[in-house]
Amino acid sequence: MAQHPFQISPGIPRSLPAWLGLLSLLVATGSASAQVRYAVTELPLLPGSAQCTATGVNDLAEVVGHCAPLVEDWNQTAVVWRQGAVTALGKWPSGTYSQGTVINSFGRMAGHADEGNLRPQGWVTLGNGRWVNFFPNSSGNTYPLFVGDDGWVGGYFIKGSRGNWTAAIWRPDAKDPTRYRLEAFPQLPGATNVRSIQSVAMGFNRAGVGVGQAGHDNGAQPVLWRNDAKHTLEVLPAPPGGGASIANAINDLGQVVGDGGKDGQPGSYPVFWANDSRHTASFMAQLPGYNSARALAINNLGQVLGEAANYADPVTGSPARTEIPLIWRDGGVFALQSLIDPAVAASLRLLKAGDINEQGAIAATGQRNGLNRALLLTPLN
Repeated sequence: MAQHPFQISPGIPRSLPAWLGLLSLLVATGSASAQVRYAVTELPLLPGSAQCTATGVNDLAEVVGHCAPLVEDWNQTAVVWRQGAVTALGKWPSGTYSQGTVINSFGRMAGHADEGNLRPQGWVTLGNGRWVNFFPNSSGNTYPLFVGDDGWVGGYFIKGSRGNWTAAIWRPDAKDPTRYRLEAFPQLPGATNVRSIQSVAMGFNRAGVGVGQAGHDNGAQPVLWRNDAKHTLEVLPAPPGGGASIANAINDLGQVVGDGGKDGQPGSYPVFWANDSRHTASFMAQLPGYNSARALAINNLGQVLGEAANYADPVTGSPARTEIPLIWRDGGVFALQSLIDPAVAASLRLLKAGDINEQGAIAATGQRNGLNRALLLTPLN
C-alpha cells in the first residue's frame, strides 16, 4: 500500500519514521489589510467527477491536479487544466487511481499512480504527452515533485516495506527518452542503526538543487543537496532559538523556506534560509491569532505560500482548528481567504494553496458545500 511520510490520503493507513512524525508541523495566518487581491477562477470538473484538487501551476497558468467521485478514496484521476478546459491524463490499465503533482513551463507533467496494488509509481509525460513509469518500483513507493526543463524528475522513493526513504533525481536517457537513470542523493552520516536512515526531498529548483530533511536514529536535520556530480549534502542551520526543522521549498535564487520548532514554544514556526554562503536562517512572522505555521513554497519574487493552525494543547499538539492557507508577501503575512472577493469567500472556503508560479498565480483548492473545487488565484495588483 501507499506510504507517504508527509501527506496522508484518505483510506490508507500508513506508518512513518518517528523522526518524520515529530515534524508534522502546522501554520499561521495574517491581516486582511493587505492591498493585494486575488481573482478566483473555479476550474471545471472532469465529466463524471464530483470534486477536484489543484496541485501545481506553471508560468503559463496551466494547472495540474486530480478529480474524484463524491467519495474520494484512492479513486482519483490525474487531470490538467489548460485555457479553461480540463483533460483527463488517465490511469495505468490495471490501476485504481492517478494524481498529478507538477507541471513545468514546457507542459511536462509528473505525478504518481498505482498499477492495481495502491503503491504509488512515479510517472512523467514525454514531449508527445505519453506517460512513462520512470522508476518501476512495484514493491515500494515513488513520489515525483519537480520536472526540469530537459525532463529530469526530482522526488523521493522507498524500495519495499523495509527500505529507506531516499531523495533522488531521475534523468532521461539521451538515446531512449522513455528510460530514466536514478541518481540517489546521499544520506545524513552518523547513524548507529543503518535501517533508521531516511531522507525525503521536499522541493527542487530549476538548477537541480534539492531541499528536504535527512535523519536517522541519532537525529534529523534540514538539508540541501547541491547540483554537483555527487549531489553533496549540506546541513542547513537552525535559526537562533530554533530546534529541529525541515526545508520544504527552494527557488531559483537559492532561497529556502520550511518550518521548525522554537525554544519553549508550542507548534512550529516558519523558517527562511538566505542564499548566502552560510544559508543564514531566521524565523518568519506568525500571523496574529495563530501559534503554528509552516512555509511550503516560494517563487523568485520571494512570495511564500504556507498554512496555519493553532495548537490547543502544547503537550499533545492537538490542533484547535483546521489549517488555513496563507501567503507572505509585501512585507506581511496574510490569510489567503481574506484576499479574495468577499462575495466569493462567503460560499467558498480555501483549504490548501498547492503551488505558486513566477507571476504570483496560485494553484489552490477550496471547498463549497462540502466538496473540493480546484482553483486558480490570480493577483490583481
